[in-house]
Amino acid sequence: MQKRGMPDKATGVDKHPLDTLFPPLVHIPAGPFIMGDDNDLFDIHKPQHTVILPEFWIGQTQVTFAQFNLFVESDGYTNKSYWTEKGWEWRCKKRAKGPGRQFKHYLKRVPSRPVMSICWFEAIAYVRWLSTRVGVQLRLPTEAEWEKAARGADGRTWPWGNEKSIRPSAFRVIMAMEKLVRDNSYYDPKLASPYGVYGMASRIGDWCSTRALPVQPRWLTNFNFALRARPYPYRLDDEWDPTYLEGDLPRIVRGTAYDLKCVTRMAYNPEHGDEFISLRLVSPVSLS
Repeated sequence: MQKRGMPDKATGVDKHPLDTLFPPLVHIPAGPFIMGDDNDLFDIHKPQHTVILPEFWIGQTQVTFAQFNLFVESDGYTNKSYWTEKGWEWRCKKRAKGPGRQFKHYLKRVPSRPVMSICWFEAIAYVRWLSTRVGVQLRLPTEAEWEKAARGADGRTWPWGNEKSIRPSAFRVIMAMEKLVRDNSYYDPKLASPYGVYGMASRIGDWCSTRALPVQPRWLTNFNFALRARPYPYRLDDEWDPTYLEGDLPRIVRGTAYDLKCVTRMAYNPEHGDEFISLRLVSPVSLS
């Protein structure tokens, strides 16, 4: 594996070192972990069960505005091959010229902050674009991978442990939209997961590849998350298969608030994007 990214064929952008293309990836070992919670109020988190996953590497932090902007400045919004069929239809209708004014505002002010307001369609296109630059098929996490990376093999309730009473001061920077530092140091190590993954119970959650159930009327999808997650036990599937990625079913989002447990499942329509949703990468192999 080369240490540098591939040149951008569409714009002639200079090669970028891997450490500028995406955040560091953390190794999650193969083996079982506890998924779900029998004591939770919502039935969508029951029954608690054991899931066995192969090893994988997950982003220690979320993708930043600056990193996502490399996709924007290249052929990310003009090359149909990166997009799903429904995603390309949405892009032609809503984002033909790329991200809007809000993206440009935050890119200028806090480029090293986790990118936000990116819908699932854009997240998929970005990861496919990045895979062509790196030479490895990167992807979004499944919700099972996300939960294991967040709670570890010991079934803890929050990434930092089983005690909810964390000092409020630990979250002041996380919760302040305009005061996030530029080097991502607002991810407090005391709040990291057992594997050293940051921001898994912060203000900004992560898109997963996992499908959720449809809701009618469709606009309700973004409000009644308890109605939409598929029932447990979790079923392993190839969630990066092109047929699985097609369509416009709601998709799972994990980790949108510090007071939410690791098991909390939410879902949104794939065209939905707001200030509470970002994206995190997964690789089947080490890129270091």
